[in-house]
Amino acid sequence: MKNSSALLYKTSFHLLIILLLGLVTYSNTFNVPFHFDDATNISGNSSIRDFDAFEDALKKGGDLFWGRDVGYFSFALNYRLHGLEPFGYHALNISIHLINALLVYWLVCLTFRTPVMEGQNNRASEGKSGPTAALLSALVFVAHPVQTQAVTYIVQRFASLATLFYLLALVLYIRSRLSSTTAARYGLYAASFLCSIIAMRTKEIAFTLPVVILLYEFMFFEGDKRKRYIALVPLFLTMLSIPLSHLQSGAGNMDLLARLSDKSAETVTISRHDYLVTQFRVIVTYLRLLFFPLDQNLDYDYPVYTSFFAQPVLFSMALLLALFALGVYAFQLSRPGGREDRRILRLAAFGIFYFFITLSVESSILPIRDVIFEHRLYLPSAGLIIGTVVCMMIITDRCSRFLPYAGKIAGAMALLVILLFAAGAYARNIVWQNETTLWEDVARKSPMKYRGHINLGDQYRKQGRFDDALREFRTALSIKPDLGEVHNNLGVIYLHKALFDNAVKEFRTALLIRPDDENAHNNLGLAYFNKGDLVPAEKEYKAALGLKPDFAKAFYNLGLLREQQKRLEEAKKEYLTAFKFNPLLLDTYMKSGVELYRQGDLDGAMLKYRIIAEIKPDYVQAPYNMGLALMGKGRPDEAADAFRSAIRLKPDLGKAYYNLGLVLQGQGRYAEAAGELETAVKMSPGDAVIRDKYEAVRAAMKGDNQAGKE
Repeated sequence: MKNSSALLYKTSFHLLIILLLGLVTYSNTFNVPFHFDDATNISGNSSIRDFDAFEDALKKGGDLFWGRDVGYFSFALNYRLHGLEPFGYHALNISIHLINALLVYWLVCLTFRTPVMEGQNNRASEGKSGPTAALLSALVFVAHPVQTQAVTYIVQRFASLATLFYLLALVLYIRSRLSSTTAARYGLYAASFLCSIIAMRTKEIAFTLPVVILLYEFMFFEGDKRKRYIALVPLFLTMLSIPLSHLQSGAGNMDLLARLSDKSAETVTISRHDYLVTQFRVIVTYLRLLFFPLDQNLDYDYPVYTSFFAQPVLFSMALLLALFALGVYAFQLSRPGGREDRRILRLAAFGIFYFFITLSVESSILPIRDVIFEHRLYLPSAGLIIGTVVCMMIITDRCSRFLPYAGKIAGAMALLVILLFAAGAYARNIVWQNETTLWEDVARKSPMKYRGHINLGDQYRKQGRFDDALREFRTALSIKPDLGEVHNNLGVIYLHKALFDNAVKEFRTALLIRPDDENAHNNLGLAYFNKGDLVPAEKEYKAALGLKPDFAKAFYNLGLLREQQKRLEEAKKEYLTAFKFNPLLLDTYMKSGVELYRQGDLDGAMLKYRIIAEIKPDYVQAPYNMGLALMGKGRPDEAADAFRSAIRLKPDLGKAYYNLGLVLQGQGRYAEAAGELETAVKMSPGDAVIRDKYEAVRAAMKGDNQAGKE
């Protein structure tokens, strides 16, 4: 029994439990696809495809990544190792989260070793308060459902990675102050300084790090104040890296945090005053999410308040002032000279102050387009979790004086809460499994916010659920009628449904709202093309290219138009340009030829194969598919030549040998046919159809030979 009790307080056991709980909680996220801003920052970001952009930025002294180069570098590393497979990105995100939980554990353990806390009277708990507080804080942090947005949403690695270096800088500073040797003290301080810079080059939320370190120094260490504060000057100088990075990137006098916003955000015109007023309500929502993580949402439909005297704002201000006052009161009770068993209150006070300080970057007077996002709570949550755990431990200790089983009851309740949090996080991650479930969740919880309906409609469109897509787009327009992109999306749906007049109407409406929308011009051209109106179609394609000279789809559509006009040389020129800007369109063009083949239009298919072969002579599917079409046309000699061309380009193309064998068999050239089919068998030994055909040709050869002998 003693051994099992001792095991409960072993650091190695604690770390194992933290890691296992985190892995189980996020075990269903490894294959979650890219979502929302992942497209612009990762899957559609050419700057992370290699490391040249980072080298150029270093050489030229610029800042291509808006002060977040460490975060983008981690995406580039993921791309180098895993391409666009989400598994590797999630593995790194989860690893970062687990490390952060361990850093929370380390932070609490180190705090109990500081001069202020070391003198606490812990005889009743036999020195177990520190490890217990550390374990519970780390377990709540790693399992809390509110962390899912910063962990499962890949691009929000900015928040979790910045938190990693933030916490690491803090704990390294504490270790430096606790070190007994000069070398260790200076070495750890240098490491803390380096982590501070890295944190600030990951995300702007790290700006408050030197302030938190100063607060910690003031609350937990002793000594000559002047010397202690002078020693912090280098850490405060790291704060300059954020404004300097924005000046390098050409931000000029713009708000330092304006770059925190993204193109898809909605709240564009909010003033500093209104943003600050609204944040009082937002912070209370954050508190609610920390204590009762229900109805989580990627995209809250949050009201913007304009007056401090609005009743919800006044209530929120009062609640936040009460929480801050609680921190001040806890600090006062823990002052030297008071009861030693109250020293632990200082850690609770620090957690509360830490929460407010770290939240101040994104919840103050600097407006960000979206007033609330759950991932903004990731860094601040560590402080409030620690403070709450400490307060619960103090209450439990007081109750144990008149309730013998208070400790066991509290332990069971803590375990239940942690398991409920883990289950909640696991369930929340199910919502992230695909774009459809995510945006269905948003549309259900924010029915009057048009962005969720737009993104959900777009997902339905991609799945071919056109009626559902129309419903969502129309809902978005009922909320905000002047959404040009939605009219464009409606037009695309009508194109798919072959309602070309409706499509033209929607694209024209989109262009009335946004005349410089190259996609709407291109799509309008496509609608005219499908109606057979080639002149206005050409005009729209050229208008799109005037707005975006490298618009591959417009060149491609112009090529289709020239092909329709029988101006094949001009068509090839347009296709060549389109394929140069977007090589994937070559596959699209090939698929159009294959579709014509399936419909029985062999001449139309052969024309496309011929054009592809001229534009890209090494594209093996062109001669191979040409061979199939020529077989269908009853032109065996030409078909054989086409298959041989495919084989020259790809000597291991077994199906080309097989079809060449069929052509030769049809001409009665059994020996040659058998040779080609034998090669096909060697390349596909498990294909029964090829083997049976080979055996049939061999049998026919034997029959011919026998007849010749007779």
